[in-house]
Order: sequence, then structure tokens, then C-alpha cells
Amino acid sequence: MKRFSFLVLWIILAGGLSACKATTTPQPDIPRSPGLVATLTGLPDTTQTIPPPTATPIPTTTPSAIPTQIPVTVTAPSETPTLTVQAQPTLRAGTGVIIDHQSIELFDQIPAEYLQAASEILWLHRHASVGANIRFGLDCLYNYFPDRPDPNRRLSACDTDLDPSEIVYGEIYDSHNWIFEPHSQPSPNPGWYNKVNNFIERIDNLGPNETYQYASFDFGYVEDPTILEHFFTNTDPNDPFPSVFDLENLQTKHSEITFIWWTTVLARQTPAYILEVNQQMRAYALANHKILFDIADIESHTPDGTPCIGIDSNQNPTQLTAVCDEYADEVFAGHLNALGRTRAAKAVWVMMAMLAGWDGKNP
Repeated sequence: MKRFSFLVLWIILAGGLSACKATTTPQPDIPRSPGLVATLTGLPDTTQTIPPPTATPIPTTTPSAIPTQIPVTVTAPSETPTLTVQAQPTLRAGTGVIIDHQSIELFDQIPAEYLQAASEILWLHRHASVGANIRFGLDCLYNYFPDRPDPNRRLSACDTDLDPSEIVYGEIYDSHNWIFEPHSQPSPNPGWYNKVNNFIERIDNLGPNETYQYASFDFGYVEDPTILEHFFTNTDPNDPFPSVFDLENLQTKHSEITFIWWTTVLARQTPAYILEVNQQMRAYALANHKILFDIADIESHTPDGTPCIGIDSNQNPTQLTAVCDEYADEVFAGHLNALGRTRAAKAVWVMMAMLAGWDGKNP
């Protein structure tokens, strides 16, 4: 991948509500009105409560025998490392770009021509429930809900408890070329190793009419500790776990597609080893000039930039980075509420505008 300078902006958005269209309780409709909306109200979002993960997910498919768990001792990072880059990076498609919580403030500055160019990008993203939350946030920005009888009638769930300044939508935020799909069915969380394997299989078997310029997938806070031991270090072809090297081989094989890398989504109670995985992902992206959507950074900073910490099993505060409770209405889990979905969706638009050629500045 051609190297360019890159913009470091740390982002974090929180997880709260499972807003996947298939599971969201229908909400009262609000007539569509394009542009900035001063006041919109609605019923509170329906929240899916998920307890903190206590066991290794059962894989649905395996390359060979997968250990049920490998004990890993990890010292939790006390804070996100400081990364130094050039003061004024130039951002272009296919170069190293990091999208983080600071990127969101650029959303309102995206020129119309780059919104249009971004909407024409063909992108495939595979996800679990928080990815579905982000897809719903994108639909709310576009104000288009293809699974509804009247797709142009706005859902009140888009705007629940949002400050009027956060409510913006219109046809210019057309994201229909960005395809979001679950990792697998019926369970969207088949284990981190199967998320990698399924992504590889998906890219290797694209249909004759499927063309994508970018592709990506995300991990979740439910992943077991084997991800830390194997994902960034496994070079043994006989090891049953996949790794970044398998993804690099896939990238080489499909050079027409650029992969977007993601940090792992967070919960209110996030295991320490997940935070270490995110540190490694950031370091890997920087060292290898990747496009990184740092969803963990987006989720773990409030709108004013304050870092957020989580809770333990007794709901006592910890010093571990977590999704902000402003973005998640659940006690332990991390599904995004309206504010979390909106901020994540805005960050996606910033990333896509930069991939379309925007340098992060007004003309």
C-alpha cells in the first residue's frame, strides 16, 4: 500500500443499544424533514441487556481443533499511549489513516463534494451487534430505513435523548453503497478466530456482481483471551488460529480491495486483555501504514474529550478504559444508544470522506 502521511485522531464511541433493524422494537414515526432539525423527540430506545462475558464463545466453524481457552495474564494499560505524527498530515485513499474520537469534530466540515464522493465508495463491513448499531446510526444520518414499509419516515429512536445540536440528517449522507452484514448466522459472534476465517472466506468467494474498493470486519468485547496470544504473533502454518499474517496474505491476493482495520469495540466492563489487543492493533496499524477505524477510542471519550473508565462485576469503578456510559444504556455490555450511534456514524463519514480524497481541511 502506498505510504502517505497520516492524520492521527483518537476516537471512541460507546456501546449500548442493540439497534439492529432485525431486533429494534418499532418506534413512532416522525415525518421526514431534510437538514438540521431543531427539536425531535421520541420514546426511549429499547435496550438489550447482556451480562459481561464469562466464557469462551463456542465456535461455529473451526479450521481445526480450537482450544476452549488459553490462560493469558495481561497487565492492563493505564492509559492510551501517545502517538506522535506530523503536524499536518495529508490524507489520501489507500494510505495510513487513523480515525479516532478527535475526528468527529471534522464531520461538520466535510465539503459537499467529498460527501458525494464518499457515498460512491463501495465498502463491505462485517460485524456483530455494535456494528449493527453503527449501521443504524448511518441510516439515521441518511434518514432512510430500507426495511420499513415507508423507508423515508424517520424513527424516533434515531434522536432519543439527543441534544438538538446533535440531530442532523439529509439525503447528502447517502450510505447505501456501504454494505454491513453479520459475521455469521444465526450467531453474529462465532468467536474471534471464526470472524477472521469467515472474512477470509467471504472475500475469497465474492459473487460475480460484487465489487468492493474497501473491506473490513470488527472484533467485540466478548472475544476470549486466545486473541491476544495468537492474532498478532502466530506465524506457524500448523497453528489452528488465524492471524494478521493471514489477513496480509488475503490483502496481497486481493490487491484491488483495501482493508480497513478496526480496534475492538468496548463494554462498560471490558476485559483487560481486550485493551491490550487494541494497543497492539494501534501499534500494528501505525507501523504498517494501515487505515484504522479506532472505534475503541471513539467509544471511550465523551463529546468533550474526557476519557472514560469502566466498572467491575460489583459495578464499582475501575481504572480500565471502557465505553462511556453516555453512549451505553446497559450496565455491563456495550450496545450503543442514540448518542453513541450518532457519533460513531459521524466518524465513519469522516473516514470515508478522507478515503475519497479529503485532506481534513475546508477548501
